[in-house]
Order: sequence, then C-alpha cells, then structure tokens
Amino acid sequence: MENTFTQRLNKVVTEIKNMKMNQTIGGDSWIVYRSEVTMPVSYAREYKIIFSPETSNSYVAVLKGTSPDRTVYGSIGEFHPDPNLPGVWWQPYQFASSLTVLSTFFCYSTVKGTLSVQDVTGLGLGGV
Repeated sequence: MENTFTQRLNKVVTEIKNMKMNQTIGGDSWIVYRSEVTMPVSYAREYKIIFSPETSNSYVAVLKGTSPDRTVYGSIGEFHPDPNLPGVWWQPYQFASSLTVLSTFFCYSTVKGTLSVQDVTGLGLGGV
C-alpha cells in the first residue's frame, strides 16, 4: 500500500507551485492561502523569512519573492529553506551594494498564517 498522505502532499505542492488558489485534487478539496509582506531589502544584508501558521497542524509552505518596482533586473535572490525549522527561509548576503529595493515576499501555504522578515546581518545566522 502506497503512502496516500505523501501522494496528496506531492500533489498539493505541485498546485502551490502553479499558484492555483482553490483546487480539488483526487476528490479532496485543498485551499491554498497566500500571505505576504513588503519591505525594503538590500543585497548586502542577510534576512530570515518566517511563516507563522495559525494552527499547529502539518502544512506545506512555499516562499516566493519579487521586486514590484522592478528597479533591479530579475528576482531578489534565492531563498534557502531552513532544514531544521519548517516555515523558515534564509536570503543570504548577495553582494556589496548600497542599493535598497522595495520587495514583496509571498508565502503560499495549506494553512492560514502570517509572514515576517528579520534582518539578521552580522549575527552569523544566515550562512548557507
């Protein structure tokens, strides 16, 4: 017997990646919630992005980011999920730059929650 929870989990992760909001998959209804936070970020700093679910249930969460004003070509950098803490990602130091960009972080998740960003530059926490 195959692990049906794993199958369902894989299917909903696929749907989150496709950013589809209300889906019925294999007879089960899944709702994907979106939370976001917008703040100025700098490539020369390190950030910790935290998703705080409203419930203690198991969940799937995917983080995306964008630069709404498009002053910088491309994305605002890669996010590295914390291997020990679910719902936590790191955006490490990219390169020395004094440029600050207004950026939006989006979290797509299977439970409701809030998103927060902490500047952890110099704390030695954002190293990947």
